[in-house]
Amino acid sequence: MGEVPTLEFNIHAFSGTVYGLMFHHSRLSDQNKLIYAYITYIGLTLAYTLNNVPYSALMGVMTASDTERTSLSGFRLAGAFGGVC
Repeated sequence: MGEVPTLEFNIHAFSGTVYGLMFHHSRLSDQNKLIYAYITYIGLTLAYTLNNVPYSALMGVMTASDTERTSLSGFRLAGAFGGVC
């Protein structure tokens, strides 16, 4: 039950902020733009990690069966792949 508020906070607050900053156009020098890109990329990967680790942990809570967890993991992978393509 503790995972859901964490997921909601990560999705709305942190991810939204990082996405907003990632596409923010600013007047910086080329070197500062590169530094800005690195910082926002690190923030985006951190947001991705903060969001996906609890989702991965939920599979163990949803079922005790190894077969069902494998099936859930496959659906999760297919959904992630479908969202990327």
